[in-house]
Amino acid sequence: MDLNDPQERLEGFFPEYEHAPPSSFQQVLEVLEQKTLGQSPTNQYAKGTAFEQLVKAFIEVDKAQRQRFDKVWLWKDYPQRAGRIDTGIDLVARERDGGGLIAIQCKFYARGATIRRVEVDRFIATSSTTEFSGAIFVSTTSKWSVHAEQALEKRSDRPIMRWGPVALSTTQTIGPLKLVMTGTLSTS
Repeated sequence: MDLNDPQERLEGFFPEYEHAPPSSFQQVLEVLEQKTLGQSPTNQYAKGTAFEQLVKAFIEVDKAQRQRFDKVWLWKDYPQRAGRIDTGIDLVARERDGGGLIAIQCKFYARGATIRRVEVDRFIATSSTTEFSGAIFVSTTSKWSVHAEQALEKRSDRPIMRWGPVALSTTQTIGPLKLVMTGTLSTS
């Protein structure tokens, strides 16, 4: 298997779903939630890491995202990280046109959860450097607190795009969604 080929990397992760793959992004999230329901904080961390890998694969494989971005890294693999720890940026994507870097935050929330201002403020603080020309906040919920909304609206220098469940569910790229379904996905 060629691990540099995103499509090949996606195959073979989910033998139990070979004959009946998930048909929507929401189904994949439901399977991930079921696998980690009531588990330890370590497994909750693994769930978040799996969601980050899912979003990375989505960007690498989805036709529209491939046209926009030519490279995407997990934060731990980002070449210019220079030892910085993860303080709010989960992925970095490089735009095909111009090479601008986009900071990406990935949040896997339970159904009905609300994004709070503190999470938005942390992401704004870490992505508001000259290193990044834009930012994307990816979440599994579309519920935002009033204060979180206000924090985004006040950011006029470089608006933060939001990818929520509606935007992600419109993809025709179901292959990457298989990434989170076995629980054997490596977090390294």
